[in-house]
Amino acid sequence: LQELSAFLIASRIPAGVPVTLGVPRGEFILRRFETPPVKARNLAVLVGFEMDRHLPGRREDFLCGWRVDGRTTDGGYHVRLGATRKAAIERPAALLRRATLAPASIQPETFALAELLRRASGVKGDALLVDLGYTSVGLDFIRKGRPELSWIVPIDDSQWWDASPVHAA
Repeated sequence: LQELSAFLIASRIPAGVPVTLGVPRGEFILRRFETPPVKARNLAVLVGFEMDRHLPGRREDFLCGWRVDGRTTDGGYHVRLGATRKAAIERPAALLRRATLAPASIQPETFALAELLRRASGVKGDALLVDLGYTSVGLDFIRKGRPELSWIVPIDDSQWWDASPVHAA
């Protein structure tokens, strides 16, 4: 874990760069649902109730995000919910904080990679993808819209392995 933190700092990835944290697909919940007709000001409360129905546990144990994907024919909303257990990202988030970085987005790793590529091709700024693995962490950094580095850092830390959301094959 120290090697990864040292690498992030030594690479001079600027503080505040948008970080997309890719979590293993098995640790990410993606649900779509429709709401009944509701006023926009009451939508967040209704989505909260829906989260309780769609998450396999207490809502407090998850980091969640949602967005409206359109309206239904009867005046409700199409909603997309994304969530991951807080425990699955505690260690990587601590590692990022030590390097003065923070996730701007947490997505399934395949979505994260696609988002990074979209951002890289359409935005002149910097972006970092952190891809969690059981024995390694992948880092892909885009500086000014161009790929600058792609690195896999091995993790030789039993605490990481025990806490990892990805298990050895």
